[in-house]
Amino acid sequence: MKNTLTFKLAIAGLLLLTAGIAQAQSPHSISIGFGANFSDIAVTIDGESSEDNPFSSRSGLQFDFAYRYRKNAFALDVFLGYSQQGAEQKVSEFATNGTFSERVEGTARVRYNYVYLSPVFGVNLEALSGSQPGKFHARLGLGPWIGIGVGGTSKIDLTITETGPGFTSVTRIQDSGEIEVGSDNPGQMNGLIFGAQLALRLELDLSDRVSIYIDPRYLFGLSDITPDGSSSGPNVNLLHRTATVTGGVGIRL
Repeated sequence: MKNTLTFKLAIAGLLLLTAGIAQAQSPHSISIGFGANFSDIAVTIDGESSEDNPFSSRSGLQFDFAYRYRKNAFALDVFLGYSQQGAEQKVSEFATNGTFSERVEGTARVRYNYVYLSPVFGVNLEALSGSQPGKFHARLGLGPWIGIGVGGTSKIDLTITETGPGFTSVTRIQDSGEIEVGSDNPGQMNGLIFGAQLALRLELDLSDRVSIYIDPRYLFGLSDITPDGSSSGPNVNLLHRTATVTGGVGIRL
């Protein structure tokens, strides 16, 4: 009888210990995510936003690895990844000279590729609301974004239509090229740029260790994409504005 009671107490203690370990989740985790972004370029002239911005958004790919430390209401995510960011410019020009006219229409596209590092400091919204932790988590964070340029591409596709007395000439120009890193040419790209990133993570626990998530983020570029060159004119800066959505899997360590 005494041995039976001792055995039952030992089993009860083991069950309590197991439950406690299951509830005490590790604050450390890693994740991998893939997604897409929609990038645009903002133009500033001598520090003021330009109302005559010729650029529109262009999609690109993005993936990253992340380390996360989470403790109560606060979390730190450190992202290391690769991002394609660019923009598109519509070209539409018309000029006349007497009986002659010329119309130029088409697109010019650029894409800048980066390896980036971004530590994001966040708050767990369910902890702030006072609700009990469940399987679903939401976190809002903000942090710096550091991009190292690894090259890019440019492409133009133009149609030139010339008309005059008795003739019409149509010429199509298609060209593409590489964008170099660290060149002093204003048409190239800087090797190092900075920005601020706002991030929202929506995460669902599949088990005590595995989760899936969606990460909407917005990058607000703070430094010029391209070199200024030796021009003595106005200081024109091109700045990234990039909305990203990635999804992936997280594993607690």
